[in-house]
Amino acid sequence: MTIQRLMVIGICLFSFNNTMRTWGQESSEKQSIMQSVQSYVNAFNKRSAVGVSNHWATDGEFIDGTGEVIKGRPQIRKVFEKRFKEMPMNSRLSLTVKSISFVTDTVAIEDGIAEFSGELSEYSAVHKLEDKEWRVHSIRETPIDSQTPTSKKLSELEWLVGEWVDVNDDAVVLSSCRWSKNKNFLTCNVSVEVSGRDPVQGTQVIGYDPSKQKIRSWTFDSKGGIVEGIWTRKKNTWLVKTKHVLADGKLATATNVYELQNANQFTWKSSKRKLDGEALPDTKPITVVRLKGDSSQ
Repeated sequence: MTIQRLMVIGICLFSFNNTMRTWGQESSEKQSIMQSVQSYVNAFNKRSAVGVSNHWATDGEFIDGTGEVIKGRPQIRKVFEKRFKEMPMNSRLSLTVKSISFVTDTVAIEDGIAEFSGELSEYSAVHKLEDKEWRVHSIRETPIDSQTPTSKKLSELEWLVGEWVDVNDDAVVLSSCRWSKNKNFLTCNVSVEVSGRDPVQGTQVIGYDPSKQKIRSWTFDSKGGIVEGIWTRKKNTWLVKTKHVLADGKLATATNVYELQNANQFTWKSSKRKLDGEALPDTKPITVVRLKGDSSQ
């Protein structure tokens, strides 16, 4: 074997070993970046502005989906402190990382999809290795309009999602509301417990009717009753005009009023009530609160 041939083989072996080392190094660094991404999400969902900002480089730059540019770690922390105070308690961030590519040994680009409160956005993040830690140097978000016309109309009732309870002198009412797939419907399960009586359970489906251009609801209770409702919004108040068919065939009507106080509390009352044409007294307002430890928060 000639010296020239040995040199060629040696060069090839060196290149192969160097490539294997690079692949192994990239795999390890990708894992480090993924761990940093998960830590970022955890800090965000704990509403920790300090925890979020600590993932950023000192001169980091964040361009959000509205086009607002936020520069520098201190300013990023201030902005997140303000936003966390304004966010509903049940809103959470989740990220789907599509790719991580390395520009150099110390610079990587992460591309993915972010979901927050049912809204999707594409993002591109530049990570830089500083003092043996990967920090976010920049993030740019681009909104994705993934909502259907129906889900857009229904999004005004996003606050209903979660676990709720109201306790009064007469009864204990528990309710749980969840989105259906694609957020085209809200499904609420309700349980009413009155001392000395059998519990009453009901299922309510809320959706947008494009033919009437109204939000409508259909409720079915365990006694065999059926309720149809049409929802109208006035700022933070929703009026629901209902028509009831009781299990015995009697007919009733009412206007139910939901008034949102804050992300964790609303009031409910029923007025203009009639049973087979006979007027009934209005109910007193009932305060409904979100259960502590609600898994949707």
